[in-house]
Order: sequence, then C-alpha cells, then structure tokens
Amino acid sequence: MRLPVLCVFVLVGLAVVCALAGGCVTIRQVSCDNLSAQRGDIVTSRAQGIGVLHVIVPRSEELEDRALADLRAKGAVRNVRLRLTVRDFLLVVQLYEVHGQGETGGQ
Repeated sequence: MRLPVLCVFVLVGLAVVCALAGGCVTIRQVSCDNLSAQRGDIVTSRAQGIGVLHVIVPRSEELEDRALADLRAKGAVRNVRLRLTVRDFLLVVQLYEVHGQGETGGQ
C-alpha cells in the first residue's frame, strides 16, 4: 500500500521540477525593421528591465526609447531594427531586453 503512495509523490515531484525547469528556457521575441538598400557602419544598443510574476513589468516603450536614443547617439540613421526578448527564470522573474541595431550614414 505504501509503494503506490510513494510513486504518486515521486511523480508529483518530477512534474513540479519539470514545470520549473521549463521556465528557464522560455523566450518570446518581437522585432521591428526599417530597412533600406544603402549601407553604413553597423552600431548596436541594448536596454534591459526586470519583471516579477508577469505582474510587475517594465514598459516596453521606455526600453525601446532608451535603445533608440543610444542608437541615435552612436549615429544610426537607417536600417534600424529593434528586437524585444523576454526570458523567464523559474516562472518568477522575467528579463526584458530590447536589442537595437542600425547603420550610420556612411557612403
């Protein structure tokens, strides 16, 4: 009689571990592009924010604005691309990152 009860606890424990470990690799992405045929020097930027339980989250507009301002300060004027990435860590903490890339006005 004790063996089936032990098996249930083991299976529940494995299910909990799998659910928590699955959150370590969850990545969601969104990207925006503004491309032209001209080429210049490539510059990059990054802005980050942290969220908790998907309840407390940074505003994506603020992250985008910071990444764009950094790109502009580095001279990016065309072929600007932004990518928002969200990574879950143990389903509790989320890391929000906006990666930006653009090209300068080179000939």
